[in-house]
Amino acid sequence: MNCTICGSNLAEAVFTGRILDKYDAGYFYCRECGHLQTETPFWLKEVYESALPPNDTGIISRNTSLVAKTAPILYFLFGKNHTYLDWGAGYGLFVRTMRDIGFDFRWHDQYAANLFARGFEYNQEKIELITCFEVFEHLPDPFIQIDKMLKIADTILFSTELYSERNIPATQQNWQYFAPEHGQHISFFSIRTLEYIATKKNLNFVSNHRNLHLFSRKPLKHKTILRFLLSAHRLMLIPINDLNP
Repeated sequence: MNCTICGSNLAEAVFTGRILDKYDAGYFYCRECGHLQTETPFWLKEVYESALPPNDTGIISRNTSLVAKTAPILYFLFGKNHTYLDWGAGYGLFVRTMRDIGFDFRWHDQYAANLFARGFEYNQEKIELITCFEVFEHLPDPFIQIDKMLKIADTILFSTELYSERNIPATQQNWQYFAPEHGQHISFFSIRTLEYIATKKNLNFVSNHRNLHLFSRKPLKHKTILRFLLSAHRLMLIPINDLNP
């Protein structure tokens, strides 16, 4: 099977798993770039009849954690006097919270309804940085979405959980991130895959080597601080409006 990242035909079958408890699907590992993917996901139209999986019970805690990590990165390294965009923003909870603490954030999502950040949809504003959380693993052709984002901003701060090529999962049960019960996770990355993308697109790249990463066309100043902020398990939420009355 051809790899959806590097295009090589070196994607080898690793195992077959059950999607939505009714479809058998192959999982393929690419030796060229370290990408792990499902076979062509013919089930996507069905799974996106609902934008967010009904069994996703971690929406609130995940958004709270991402706000606590993102706010210091933007405040200390990019500044609060810019406009930011959340790509794949879901119901807009992250956008609403970031706006509430003083960041000018905009919303964009192809599938979900904007419930919490209405009136702040993206409308061709100049964007300093795009956040893109828990989206990459949903993409059947990641480069298409990356190219779209890079036309809007030079920097992408994103989350996706990485797997280790030293211990490639051999079944769906070996890694909960496969999430076959909702069928939306179809593209899985190792650190080598992200490094390949960065090289291919001539991007600077920093990662905590677990789940939070940054691509940028711009030179990355203060890399040590950025690595620390990406790696911090949890940071205190900065009340930006209080710091700058």
